[in-house]
Amino acid sequence: MTPGQFKDLLNLVEQDITKETTNMREPIDAAQCLFVTFMFLATGDSVRILAMFFRSAYCQVFTSVRFSLLIKLSDHMLCDQLLAR
Repeated sequence: MTPGQFKDLLNLVEQDITKETTNMREPIDAAQCLFVTFMFLATGDSVRILAMFFRSAYCQVFTSVRFSLLIKLSDHMLCDQLLAR
């Protein structure tokens, strides 16, 4: 994946996966969430191994990022199919 493709996908899902800052902690950056999700999908490593590697709890992140990618990309592909007709 090229950096341009990563930025395109980030722009597509960033609004959905960005969390609010609270008094308790800073949220994980949207770009890092997307990157770690791609690492998870590409390597097949367990969530626990990636969480230790990145020193963070990503279990809930994977679910929200994958769901957002699925929705956004399916909408994007459907629009492309409709425009091609």
